[in-house]
Amino acid sequence: EVIQEWVQGRRDARTLAALAAQFGVPAATIRRETAPYGPFPLPGARLPEGVWGVNTIAQRVGLSPVTVMQWREKGKLPEPDFITAKQRPLWLPGTVETWLQTADLQTCPHCGARCLSVGRHAATAHPR
Repeated sequence: EVIQEWVQGRRDARTLAALAAQFGVPAATIRRETAPYGPFPLPGARLPEGVWGVNTIAQRVGLSPVTVMQWREKGKLPEPDFITAKQRPLWLPGTVETWLQTADLQTCPHCGARCLSVGRHAATAHPR
């Protein structure tokens, strides 16, 4: 049960140091015991609820954040609804969902990823 609490804490992006202090064990113990349940999100600032960044869009389409950033650079994504002071693009979920309904994306039959070219995606993600 304790390990499951550690796992949940790590999934909630709590730091190893904070968990170690709470449970009175070394951070290395928590890292070792929770490793099979990872990967875990990195601790740090989270986006406010109701906005999506590149990582969320990448999860939504089933591709890497690098690919989504390349799409943005090529003008394949909708314009962001907001740009932060640090130039981070953010979208409202509705903007992305509307774009997904109208975008000329193909669905990979192997993994369900939405991509510009199933052939190119399959060659790298599902090599034979």
